[in-house]
Amino acid sequence: LDAELNPTMTLTWRKTEAPLYIVKFSLDLTGWDTDLKDNITVESDENPEDFRHITMTFPLSGIPENASAVFFRIEEG
Repeated sequence: LDAELNPTMTLTWRKTEAPLYIVKFSLDLTGWDTDLKDNITVESDENPEDFRHITMTFPLSGIPENASAVFFRIEEG
């Protein structure tokens, strides 16, 4: 896949006892209404050997191309 046509972002965060995680993004650090992905479970982890963290790669198709900055937040579900 062409990275320019199909950009992705890999995120790693500390695993907790939460049953689900939600990855949200904001263009201004004030509005966190948009989910990049929800209902993430430990089974979605791309690096299960690391028992302390969860790693996932996400397509950035929902983020405006002209965004000057993008911020990500992980929430427990």
